[in-house]
Amino acid sequence: MNVQTPVEQLKPADYASDQEVRWCPGCGDYAIVKSVQRTMAELQLAPENTVFISGIGCAARFPYYMATYGFHTIHGRAPAIATGTKLANPELDIWVVMGDGDCLSIGGNHTLHALRRNVDIQMLLFNNEIYGLTKAAAADSQIQVEHGKKLVFGKDGDRGLRLDPATLSLEVVAIGENGIGEDDILVHDETNRLLANLLGAMEHPEFPVAIGVLYCDPAETYDAAVHRQIGEAAEKTPPTDLNAMLRRGRTWTVAPG
Repeated sequence: MNVQTPVEQLKPADYASDQEVRWCPGCGDYAIVKSVQRTMAELQLAPENTVFISGIGCAARFPYYMATYGFHTIHGRAPAIATGTKLANPELDIWVVMGDGDCLSIGGNHTLHALRRNVDIQMLLFNNEIYGLTKAAAADSQIQVEHGKKLVFGKDGDRGLRLDPATLSLEVVAIGENGIGEDDILVHDETNRLLANLLGAMEHPEFPVAIGVLYCDPAETYDAAVHRQIGEAAEKTPPTDLNAMLRRGRTWTVAPG
């Protein structure tokens, strides 16, 4: 991330644009945009080096509300466009904003490859398990219907299959109770993908919701590897006169008239 040290510290309001926030009253997206603005102020991120890239849906309005650079793209393709942006300028701090349908359904393949390549970007998933923009259609991440919630499951009411997190066999305990000590508990290791999957699958109310760094891939990022390869190729290539390259071999002189 590009951190600046201005004479006057930026405040959360400095990261908010002059656009009217247009989400439904009571939507949780309001809390997310405010949290991101506060986080940026705490880190003193440079707005001119920050880009928010979104796809389509309610969450995709996010770039309009940030006083940074932004790109409202097409449905499900935000990770691909963010990858290209990062390759073009690795110094940019890029945030991808997606809803659950944008990220997990039509954009599932792009999300997968952005993760596979380990692109140095941040991805925000607004997962409310519902397609609010399409009038309460059930999302692919929708696992169970809460009591009293009305959802649309297609014209015939068929629920179909949902993306279901891994089945857990964990138990929440307190150290010191029932003879449980530190040796009896599972300690999280952010480089352990299996443990990260287990933490990510925990859901309220059976389990607490895990917040923080669940998994950190220690591998080289995709954009860093690409620019390293470009640098290595440039070092192995002798200096070349472009004019000489254009004029070598067979050439023709076009006479006027």
